[in-house]
Amino acid sequence: MEVTNKSIQWWTWNPERPAAISNQINGIVITPVLYSAKEDCATLIEPSKEIEYGKRNINGSTIFFRTKFSGTVISWQYHQNEDADLKVKWSV
Repeated sequence: MEVTNKSIQWWTWNPERPAAISNQINGIVITPVLYSAKEDCATLIEPSKEIEYGKRNINGSTIFFRTKFSGTVISWQYHQNEDADLKVKWSV
């Protein structure tokens, strides 16, 4: 079976890691890890007060959320175009 770029689908439905995004066809999982040197700790952005869910298209092509860790708020955007290319943007 030939896997083409259009057959790739990115998913975010992981209840244990809500910021993780995965491609089940290729076995790829991208999990953001936030680290604070000030507090010398890290997080995988667990489902808690660390994440605030934003807009999400029905087809999952664009997903917005915000995280707060160690006093810093980070806005995230995942976007998958019609060829299933994934773009991840974040800003503080």
